[in-house]
Amino acid sequence: AQLCEKLSSLQQPLHNLLYKYPRAQLYDQQVSDFRWLLEELRVSLFAQHLKTVVPVSIQRVQKAWQTIDFNQYPLVR
Repeated sequence: AQLCEKLSSLQQPLHNLLYKYPRAQLYDQQVSDFRWLLEELRVSLFAQHLKTVVPVSIQRVQKAWQTIDFNQYPLVR
């Protein structure tokens, strides 16, 4: 349950960004990379037997979110 809550807290900012800027996932590589990192985290947390393509952790996902240039998305912050 704690992992689901943590994952949800990491996903919510992305959902907010994509709600306001739906094309960000297509045109911003950092947003796209963050989304895929979340997918990898889901695999890492809930389907370890599948293995992940890249090393992933909650801290790495949080760091990846911080690399996004929010100057492009003034309505998000």
